[in-house]
Amino acid sequence: MKRSLLFFFCLTFTVCLSAQTLSQAKVWFEQGHYEKALPVFRQQLKSRPSDGSINYWYGVCLLKTGQAHDALSYLEKAKGRKVQQAGWYLTDAHVLLGEPDVAMTELDTYLSISNLSDERRDAAQRRKDSLQTYLRYLERVEDVVFIDSVRVPLSNLYQGIHLSPAAGIVLPAQSLFPRMSLEYGQAYFPERNDRVFYADTLPGFGLELVGRHRLLDGWGDPERLPEPINTEGNEFNPYFLQDGVTLYYASDGPGTLGGYDLYVSRFNPVNKTYLQPDHLNMPFNSTANEYFLLIDEMAGRGFLATDRNTPAGEVTIYTFLPNKEKVMVSGKSLKERMALADIRSLRDTWGGRNIDSLMHHSRRTKSLDVDTSGQDDEHEGLHFFVNDSLTYQRLEDFQSAEARQQMVNYLAKCEDLTITEATLADKRALYTSQDASMRERLGIEIVALERDVRRLKQEVTVLERSTRNLEIKALSK
Repeated sequence: MKRSLLFFFCLTFTVCLSAQTLSQAKVWFEQGHYEKALPVFRQQLKSRPSDGSINYWYGVCLLKTGQAHDALSYLEKAKGRKVQQAGWYLTDAHVLLGEPDVAMTELDTYLSISNLSDERRDAAQRRKDSLQTYLRYLERVEDVVFIDSVRVPLSNLYQGIHLSPAAGIVLPAQSLFPRMSLEYGQAYFPERNDRVFYADTLPGFGLELVGRHRLLDGWGDPERLPEPINTEGNEFNPYFLQDGVTLYYASDGPGTLGGYDLYVSRFNPVNKTYLQPDHLNMPFNSTANEYFLLIDEMAGRGFLATDRNTPAGEVTIYTFLPNKEKVMVSGKSLKERMALADIRSLRDTWGGRNIDSLMHHSRRTKSLDVDTSGQDDEHEGLHFFVNDSLTYQRLEDFQSAEARQQMVNYLAKCEDLTITEATLADKRALYTSQDASMRERLGIEIVALERDVRRLKQEVTVLERSTRNLEIKALSK
């Protein structure tokens, strides 16, 4: 009798404890504490594997804790048990797994639910419109070669951006106009330094692109750039190409893929208007935030800042080789186009091309005052002393493939040093003709450039020594 009572008591206690635990897990679920709720729902599934609600809760917890693939089977089972929101999260899972076409099918099934609330139906329709836009852009991914990337804190994004003299000057707008917050981004000065463009909040408007003319004793009043550049959204980070006509900038106005996107427009100097802006294709835009696009035509380099595939509070700055004309990716599957659009791998963007040749050609044809007369081969023009009796004139002269690669890196670093030294000299010359405020800001830039020159000189020395040693080692075998 006592044993029966004890068993009954233990069974009742276990059931009550289980109910309390499940109840607590549901509270955590509603509060978004998915990691806490996950093990409880896992335990509950052992005794109730066919329960639609528990499969749903567990699947969502897996999804929210970065286990999208594992979540699929549980959300599918919940969907089969008529759990309404399972389809919504299945859409999430397939988007995260890089399957937007499957996600669209799930969303259509979700929208077909007859008793779906108006609020949920409206949210699903907005999401469908967004997915359709995303899929449409994936049909037009530009073929762009990316050669480098670096992560920086968002707070440092607009510091230390060094361009060739003809490309102008980019400084943090906050350093010029202290009342501004970081989100106001960069200020751009064209080569002539007679104007400055940046973003500002004006009475009756949001964050708008403005320009100021340089006066003898300072700057003129801000002049708002006209529509269609400025919209009901926020615009910032203006940058003009050397032609003084082509304008790139970021905006979160209508029609973006998500957050801030990049746009390009052109100025008509005859009637002083701007053409309707073009929304840039992928990979320049994404569902994340894009902050700026700079193209240094003299150096043959472009720079894209985005927070895609980047931890919160950080931004990735990608370096790419600008195309002379727009070229679209062709012959690729949907997943391959997605990978290129997201810049998941720099090497994948090379498309089997010789990246060393592309980089060397780009640097040689667009760098500072390089005399290439009489050089029919892009590998000619070297004067590299291997030892007292041996000097190489071509990359093909190297016997060691490793030394040849180091030589390419050495040439690239030498070009970086040349451009950085020229930029430093230009800003030093500019410094003396500026007002006190501008000299203070340029001083920050000059100090950073001096530091970069010292670093690059050290790297050039190391690469030169490494190249020579590798080649001598190969010759001695």
